[in-house]
Amino acid sequence: MKRRKLSKKLISTLGTLVAIPIIIAFLTGLMNPLKTDINTFFRPTSSTVEGVVYKGDSGPPGFNGTQDPPGIKGDIINFPISIRKGNVALFDGVVQSIANCPSGEKVMGGGFKIIGIGIILNSYPKENSWVVTGFDPYSLNTTIPMGLTSINNENSSIQAFVECLKLENKTQIE
Repeated sequence: MKRRKLSKKLISTLGTLVAIPIIIAFLTGLMNPLKTDINTFFRPTSSTVEGVVYKGDSGPPGFNGTQDPPGIKGDIINFPISIRKGNVALFDGVVQSIANCPSGEKVMGGGFKIIGIGIILNSYPKENSWVVTGFDPYSLNTTIPMGLTSINNENSSIQAFVECLKLENKTQIE
């Protein structure tokens, strides 16, 4: 009997100890039960509990770092660049067009132009040239979409282009 009264008194005391901080927080305006979750008042000391992350208030901004001195002004260099055309390759199966840079010039880039219908297989630099390979998809004798039996692709072609940089005596580009 005494144990039962003691345990009831202990539970009552513990309940009061838990309720007092909540009542104080409510009365002082720290916690509004209509707007605040109970977990925001009783924040744990660790940064995460059961996957919930609690973020504290932001601190004041830090100081600005030191400014480095300005760099050395560079010279503007106008590189002499030219665009060279490759051969026009009429589509007849797989074809290739090659555009070359003359000696004393270096390949800086390249590309191609398709006239008509064709598919480009690759486009790449090789030594001092730009190589483009393509083919006519209608030369494969396969079924053509929309039930067509033939398409006149006789005038279709590809042409490679290369962008060349003229090297001067002091200019070394690897």
